[in-house]
Amino acid sequence: MNSPLAYAPLEGGDRSPDLPAVGRILAHAFAGGTPDQCVEWLAKAGLDQVRLVRDGTRTIACLIRIPMGQFWGGRSVPLVGIAGVGVAPEARGRGVAGFLMRHAVAEIAREGVPLSGLYPATQPLYRRVGYEQGGHRFEVRIPARLVNFSDRESPLRMRAMDESDRPAVRDLYRRAAPVFNGHMDRGEYLWGRVFSPRIGTGHGFLVEGDAGVEGYCVIVQKMLDHTLHRRQEVQLSDAMAASPAAARRLLAFLSEFTSMGEEIVFFGGPTHPFLAMLPEQSYTCRLHMHWMTRIIEVKGALEARGYSPHVAAGFTLDVTDETLPGNTGSYDVRVADGRASVTRRPARAGAPGAGVALDCRALASLYCGFLSAEQLSLTGALRGPAEQVAAASAAFAGPTPWMGEMY
Repeated sequence: MNSPLAYAPLEGGDRSPDLPAVGRILAHAFAGGTPDQCVEWLAKAGLDQVRLVRDGTRTIACLIRIPMGQFWGGRSVPLVGIAGVGVAPEARGRGVAGFLMRHAVAEIAREGVPLSGLYPATQPLYRRVGYEQGGHRFEVRIPARLVNFSDRESPLRMRAMDESDRPAVRDLYRRAAPVFNGHMDRGEYLWGRVFSPRIGTGHGFLVEGDAGVEGYCVIVQKMLDHTLHRRQEVQLSDAMAASPAAARRLLAFLSEFTSMGEEIVFFGGPTHPFLAMLPEQSYTCRLHMHWMTRIIEVKGALEARGYSPHVAAGFTLDVTDETLPGNTGSYDVRVADGRASVTRRPARAGAPGAGVALDCRALASLYCGFLSAEQLSLTGALRGPAEQVAAASAAFAGPTPWMGEMY
């Protein structure tokens, strides 16, 4: 007979008796390494952020929480990322993953964090607890010979990055990333993946001018087995430029790999600035995955993000949320001067709403600008008066949401 399920943090740090079971669960779930290697992954993320499900004394499921932020409208909104969701093979088919995620979402809500995000191995599980598609992650491949980008007259210099440069690199990213909706406000875990990629060795390079660091990239050179002359592809673990000149210098740097390079490969969005700067549309942009967002606390999320300072709009959101019923209610939203002020009105049973009616999943896609209010209405996920629908679309309109991270 099965015991009642219990959700709990991993206790005991690296001496926890649960670690072997968690390592085994993740090894089965992701088939990407041994149990010991999976435990090393947990340690990098922080063992204090591991959550378990126990069936009596048995550990049968786990996940990893990643506290960080995400840029929306130029402002960093606190977010807890979810990764490493796994259930022991012998415990599957009993609703354990749903139990795990419901409790994880409730815990984030108790902490007052407005957003959560994840990459879904399967969408139905996460949709059942309120997550929905929020943005894009594409794999971009550019034939190296077609980059064809020369910047010999540039006053900017390239040099190899060393560990002492990392604070300057982080500072540049933190200054440049907010213009991209969906980019992460990185913590130690994500920065660790930039400088020490999961596969291969990362080599960093800086673009410098008289004022200091203006751009950087971290590359991994991967040898291609199918070529006769040890050809390679150059994978970008990360790259950022704070000026057009720095972006041109980075592209010129990458073009120098043409002699042995087959392709330049990186993850990003369909509107990555590098793509707009190429002389030809000679690249492939293949969807890797749409990441998912969960609005944990409606008022806090709406007030935490930024909006265009040129938009003034007012509308009401009539929100339903089965997993976090405390979110259910009507929210009068006023957007002006790049900020939102939100007044919460409790929902009245049986009373028809006068605003834009949507559930927490549709709100996530709207919040991220992944779909406009009009587009959501075409899917049946949203309804309301035309003028309020248009006002909501105007408020959340912005750059295409994308990121290169995988967490």
